[in-house]
Amino acid sequence: MSDRPIRDGADGLRGAQGDALGEIDGVFEVVRGDAENVRRLVEQATRGTSAAGTAAELDPVVRGLLADVRRLGDDVGSILAGAADDLDYVVRAPDSEAKPPAAATMAGAPVAETSPGAPGAVALDEVPELPVIKISGEGPEHEDIRKSPPPSTVIVVDEAVVYTTDHLGRVILVRATLVKRPPAPRKPYAQRKLAGKIEMDDGGHLVASVLGGTGDEVNLVPMGRQVNRSQYATLEKRWRKVVKAGGTVEVEIVVRYGAGRRPTYFIVTHGPPGEEPVTDVIRNRPTKRRSQ
Repeated sequence: MSDRPIRDGADGLRGAQGDALGEIDGVFEVVRGDAENVRRLVEQATRGTSAAGTAAELDPVVRGLLADVRRLGDDVGSILAGAADDLDYVVRAPDSEAKPPAAATMAGAPVAETSPGAPGAVALDEVPELPVIKISGEGPEHEDIRKSPPPSTVIVVDEAVVYTTDHLGRVILVRATLVKRPPAPRKPYAQRKLAGKIEMDDGGHLVASVLGGTGDEVNLVPMGRQVNRSQYATLEKRWRKVVKAGGTVEVEIVVRYGAGRRPTYFIVTHGPPGEEPVTDVIRNRPTKRRSQ
């Protein structure tokens, strides 16, 4: 029996996840605007009266309403992502050692949680169903692989960063041990022409070039400008500070997608070896152009 309907179902769920989150973001903006209007009306109605405390009492209600709408978006995204992952697990080879992925809790801002083990602790031989290729991060010899990663492959770059691709050749998992090493050259053309970008997107590095991450497409994904230059950059600065001081940071990045090549969110687990790692979940929100 063909597993194509199941795979189509998984892809459809991921597409629905991206669409649903976009719709809920729109609902959130409408609700926030309505809540602000209600608050202003109450303030005007109670100004100069004995009921002036009503406006202050309304603030927690408004905050609770907005939190409920935001939580709805998080729950929808988590449910759809988990269902898609379960479908992927169903079509894996029966003798596979892989375990079904645990559903991650998605939040609008990074959240800290514990992880069962240090990132990067899983050995390559624990995914025997995928071929493993080792390449260099620079030079012409492996440029075609770096620019167009093959599907369903584990790609080891310079024995330092490990990328795993899905059946579409999209990078879905990155593991790296960050230590002091020379920065890698940036490649602005690859960033500008990256497939899957939308308006106001950057070509974001999964592993920063200043930390040795290659400038080619295997290490680039479309990122909202604010995500790349704020939330993700904050993590990179933290890692760079540790590495610059002579320390080591182990990093694992799970990349989730909808139906296309633009990630919907990143699950980033990181920390020094031997310490309890921290997990940040970052939504890859589109950046809205500011109105003039």
